[in-house]
Amino acid sequence: MALPEITPALIRFDEEQMLAGERRRLEIEADYTARAVPIDRFGEMRGPVHAASLLAWNAVADHCGVPRIPAEVIVSIPTATAWKALDEPGNMTPEEDAVIDAAVCWCQNGRFWRTELCSSEGVKYALGRDGSYPSADLLAFTLDDCRIMDMHWGMPDIKVIGRPTVEPARVKGWPVEFRVFCGGQADTGAVSFYYPQAGEFAITAKLQRAMDFAREYGLALYHAREALGLVPWLPGSEPDKRIGATMDFMLTAEGELVMVDAGPGYGCGAHPCCFIDVPVTGQRWRLADGVELR
Repeated sequence: MALPEITPALIRFDEEQMLAGERRRLEIEADYTARAVPIDRFGEMRGPVHAASLLAWNAVADHCGVPRIPAEVIVSIPTATAWKALDEPGNMTPEEDAVIDAAVCWCQNGRFWRTELCSSEGVKYALGRDGSYPSADLLAFTLDDCRIMDMHWGMPDIKVIGRPTVEPARVKGWPVEFRVFCGGQADTGAVSFYYPQAGEFAITAKLQRAMDFAREYGLALYHAREALGLVPWLPGSEPDKRIGATMDFMLTAEGELVMVDAGPGYGCGAHPCCFIDVPVTGQRWRLADGVELR
C-alpha cells in the first residue's frame, strides 16, 4: 500500500489539528482551575476534584481517619514547562531548569516518587512484573513518560510527590494489596486482591481480616468524599458522581493497613484486578477459572 504524498495541504491539516488540540487542552485547564475545590477548602466548598488526585484523596482520608502512606509535594511543574522540557530543552529559562532539577535531585538515590495522578510507566511495569520494589534507575525522575503526560493532559501542573518506602506484607512474593470499588460499573463495596498474577494461595484469617478492613476503609473514604460535596472530574467531561471510585490499600509488613492510592471507578479507567470478565461484586482473591490475565 503506497504511502500518501506529503503535501502542504496535509501539513496545514496536521498543524490545524495540533492547534485545535492545544486550544482544547487550555480550555479544560482553565475550566478546572476556575472550578476545582482547593484542598485547603475541603469542608467549606463543594465542587469538582480530579478523580485520580492522590492529594485530594489523602485529604479525604485525613478527614475520616483512614490511615495512609505519608506524602509531600516536592515540586509543582507547570504543564507548559513540562512540555517545553520535552520539546525544547535547549530553550529552557534558568527558572524552568530549576523546577525540573528540584524533582531530579529529590529522586536521586532511589527515593520513591510519583505524581499527583499516577506513578511512572517504569514503576508500574516493575510492580506488575513480579511485585518487586523498582530499581534505582526506574526511580530516576523523567517527564519522558506517556503515562504521566497523558494523565496530566488538561491539568495546570504536574505535582511531583515524594513518599517513604513502605515494605508490604507478601504472599507468593506479591504485595498484599486490595482494590475497593464504589460506583461506576461496580457494586459499591466490591473488593479484589490487587495482583491476580499471584494465582492461588491460602487465604488465612489474617488476610481475610485485611480484605474486610480494606472494604470498610474504602466505604468510609467514598462516603466521606460524598459528604464533603466533592464530585469526581476527569478531563474532557463534566464533574459527575457516577464516575465512582476505586481505592487501593496495602497491608504493611508491620501489619498495618494503609491507603496507597485511589482513582476513578471501574468503567471510567480503573482496572478490575481479579474481576476480569466477571461482574464486579462481592469479593475476589483470584481470577475466575479460564480467565486470562490482561
